[in-house]
Amino acid sequence: MQQISFRPDLQGLRAVAVLLVVFAHAEIPPFGGGFVGVDVFFVLSGYLISALLLNEIRNTGRIQLSLFYSRRLRRLFPALLLVIVITALAASLLLPDKEAIGMLSSTPYAAIWSSNLFFAFRDYDYFDETANRDLFLHTWSLGVEEQFYIIWPLILLLLILPPSLRHGKPSYRLAQPLSLILFFLFIGSLYVSSLSSTLAFYLMPARMYEFALGALVFVTQTTNSQSNTPREEHNAIQKSLAALGIKQTNTQLQNIPLWIGMGLLLTSATLASEDLSHPPLWALAPAIGTALIIRAGSTETQRSFLCAPSMIWIGNRSYSIYLWHWPVLKLSAALGFTTHSAKIALMLAITLILADFSYRYVERPLWKAQLQNTRPHQVILLSVLMMGFVYTLWMNIEPYISPPAIQRTLSKYEKTRLDHPVIYDMGCDTSIRSSDLTPCMFNQKNYEKTVVLLGDSIGAQWFSAVRERFSEPQWRLVVHTKSACAILDETYVYRPAGGKYYACFEWREKALRDIEAMQPEVVVLGSAASYGFFDEQWREGSSRFFSRLSKSSKWVYVIVGTPWLSFDGPSCIERTLENDELLPEHACRQENTDPTPLNVAQNLRDAAARFPNIHVIDPAPLVCPEGICRAMTSTGIGVYRDTQHLTDSFVRSLAPDLGRMMLTDLSQ
Repeated sequence: MQQISFRPDLQGLRAVAVLLVVFAHAEIPPFGGGFVGVDVFFVLSGYLISALLLNEIRNTGRIQLSLFYSRRLRRLFPALLLVIVITALAASLLLPDKEAIGMLSSTPYAAIWSSNLFFAFRDYDYFDETANRDLFLHTWSLGVEEQFYIIWPLILLLLILPPSLRHGKPSYRLAQPLSLILFFLFIGSLYVSSLSSTLAFYLMPARMYEFALGALVFVTQTTNSQSNTPREEHNAIQKSLAALGIKQTNTQLQNIPLWIGMGLLLTSATLASEDLSHPPLWALAPAIGTALIIRAGSTETQRSFLCAPSMIWIGNRSYSIYLWHWPVLKLSAALGFTTHSAKIALMLAITLILADFSYRYVERPLWKAQLQNTRPHQVILLSVLMMGFVYTLWMNIEPYISPPAIQRTLSKYEKTRLDHPVIYDMGCDTSIRSSDLTPCMFNQKNYEKTVVLLGDSIGAQWFSAVRERFSEPQWRLVVHTKSACAILDETYVYRPAGGKYYACFEWREKALRDIEAMQPEVVVLGSAASYGFFDEQWREGSSRFFSRLSKSSKWVYVIVGTPWLSFDGPSCIERTLENDELLPEHACRQENTDPTPLNVAQNLRDAAARFPNIHVIDPAPLVCPEGICRAMTSTGIGVYRDTQHLTDSFVRSLAPDLGRMMLTDLSQ
């Protein structure tokens, strides 16, 4: 297969892309939107793969598909297989069995390049945090790339079938059909996004326009390099600038699109959010930025920061860095090692060490040396057999690793994990795609007054305490709960629901109308503090919601969202305790230093101050006494059933204190 000239600036661009992704996943500010680095990789892949294929067509008149696929497998599969095996072994040794199984749920799909399909179509369980911290979640992008590699050579072959494109230099006449393909792919991506942002995020057809953009860059770059038009345009630009008294060197002119492209990338990395509802739209800026950076370069070394030795070093290892960074970060987080910046720096250093090892001893040797002379069909057959082996092995051993709970005694981990309010066994909380209002009723006979518990899963965790405070026979208790549904008048994106959380918005309206018709004496409202709204949204959205509640209920108590852990509480208890003794003093704990719940509490107070019958309760001092959040109390009660939801046992222990916070004379 024809090789293309080495572009050091493209290796530097790989470095920028992988660093953006790593910084975003490590939650290093201000790169919260650094996941757009994946879009950089997609455009780069489209450029480089199209260059290889079109050069081969130009020189041989055909594409050797078996050689192409075998090269892709030699390049990508060995390092992926190494990461899968090492990560699975580490998780099984370091984590409780149940947690390890949950975090490795995509293993067989990652091995066969289809994890993007697994994540796009899996049944979402809001309370299964282990599955939502999957150790191979990042391999979705590899699935997208491999699926692109399967069909793109065939598309290029179809484009060059007409006689006019068979001979000479195909790139001359591919720009127009590629432009049309790019246009229709982007429109199709927008359509998929309008149906489901989840599908638009994970599925290859919705991302294919980015690869096509890279291909178009190569075609137009090649066409222009073989004509005199760029020279004439360049001379015209120079003359125009000279007339204005501006002297520009060739390098300075060439660097203009480079810096525009970098500006688009960095702006996207700092402003983009995973909560945006239309992936094609927010991915457009980094995709165009990448195209400009590629177009600014040449086959000669471009003297820019992208060509610095350190950038090329990282760029060479970008694939291995990408493979290792997510398992390292997620395993360390599960073990409670990523609270402080020094620990995050250590995890990133471990990532670089592992990446350098796999690049030196697995990725590069099998790509460039050991298997280079192996026949293509043998490489493909061996790779398919290995994929099938990993897939079959996992599917057969997983049931034995994690037998049904009914067949064994529940571990401390599972006892804590399953310690939730009884309302979740009563069907109060419907699926994320349902807007049905299905209240749970308690004490429907002989009651004098009604109290309503309204909230998301964080609000619903207070059920037992509310039930004790407003006890029978005087009080009827009505529970309205919907997981991940923020209890304020704001719209937002919830990706597992496929985009904007319309089911939540409709459910909230139904709940408000039911309360307005019911006219209860008391409403207890609870909502998580982790939704990511701006201060103004918290204040004004809550105020609009409070306005309706204050008119339909005598008293409203708003319980602020509780602090959360950076590690999984039940897992830490399981790892630390060998018997049923208490946790050591400094085990499974962290300082409550996150300012988010405090800011939300103040915003809720500001909103509630407008209504005399609405009172805000902040339970943080009860949950994290003296500013320390613990997985287990000093008396042996598990506090968290995951990273954020409180156990029902712990809530019942807080019921008297929480009840005293509701000091209003309810007899009035």
